[in-house]
Amino acid sequence: MRCILIVCYFVLFALVSHAEETAVNNGRQIDSSESTSANLPRPKFATSTVKPWGLIDENGQEDGLLVHFERELSLETGIAYEHYLQPYPRVLYSLTSGAVDFAVIFDSHAPKELAVRVGDVVTTEIIVVAKRGAKRHHSIEDLVGMQIGHIRGSKYGPLFDDATHFTRVPINRMRQGLAMLLNGRIEAMASTDQSLYWSMDKMEVDASRLTKVISIGETTGGLYMSNKSQRPDLLPIYRKALQRMEAKGTMARIFYQQDAWASIKQPFETNIQ
Repeated sequence: MRCILIVCYFVLFALVSHAEETAVNNGRQIDSSESTSANLPRPKFATSTVKPWGLIDENGQEDGLLVHFERELSLETGIAYEHYLQPYPRVLYSLTSGAVDFAVIFDSHAPKELAVRVGDVVTTEIIVVAKRGAKRHHSIEDLVGMQIGHIRGSKYGPLFDDATHFTRVPINRMRQGLAMLLNGRIEAMASTDQSLYWSMDKMEVDASRLTKVISIGETTGGLYMSNKSQRPDLLPIYRKALQRMEAKGTMARIFYQQDAWASIKQPFETNIQ
């Protein structure tokens, strides 16, 4: 009888040990997308304070399209992070200096020799709008002699940035630019489509008051990792996470299906002649 009890004890011990090992392994599998070492610092992200990409809302909370993106990326990977809202030039400096590990940068501005592109995040159209009734153009050369507002420091590509046949008027905020346009202080306003629709919604500007004069082109933004990052181990993890988020429609939900312009985009585009 004693022998039988001893045998039963070892069998039970083996089963319990196997169950514990399985639980541990399952836990590791769940956390496989997390840091390779618990001792490594949390990754640091910087986000531009240009609306609608990053901002502080009326309740003092961080908000904006890229703020939502970074939260979704954290949920997708299970990796906690630190976040900093900064002016766009400071974001570029923080990334290249290694003060932060990651930032979403428009590819035309990206310091490619100082940072690694992790993957695609957003594509946005660059458009020029004028007041209702303005003529629709097919070439940027047709904008000769116009005063066109643009967000100070923004780059919309050589066709716009280097043009000499119209006057660029630097403006601090998109909402200011829209107000100047509607008041006749400038003839047109250049912007990314998402910034325009967001500002129209906040100012309650109906789409019928504007005409899309021309599309300058598209610009893409990607997630970049600093060459001086302390978390290079996250490069393949974030790269795969971005692919999953795109496949699941997360990117479309964040950047292209916001209520802020869902009711504006369609009537706005049908206003084009």
